[in-house]
Amino acid sequence: MAPETASQSNVSETALRDALALDRTRLANERTFLSYIRTSLAFFAAGAALLHFFTSTSTRVTGWAMLVLGAAMIIIGGLRFVDVRRRIRSMTAAHARLTSGDRSIP
Repeated sequence: MAPETASQSNVSETALRDALALDRTRLANERTFLSYIRTSLAFFAAGAALLHFFTSTSTRVTGWAMLVLGAAMIIIGGLRFVDVRRRIRSMTAAHARLTSGDRSIP
């Protein structure tokens, strides 16, 4: 078995570094989505508490606004998560093509 040359070692280190970077990006996307969920749940809880415990018009309007903002937050977070996940998958596919030796442009 022939020893690895410096250029082969450098290519494999670069491929590993790129693969790990994509994994970190994927995990960051999931953490961000969970933050959107946590924030929307906080808005839902605050809105429900305002509606349940207070009867003045201003607090009821604020409570409903917080419920609507919570719903909007989860929708925006979900759409962002799906969009970023799609872009990460396309980068992963491009990375796989480049590391396999296929240099053609899709």
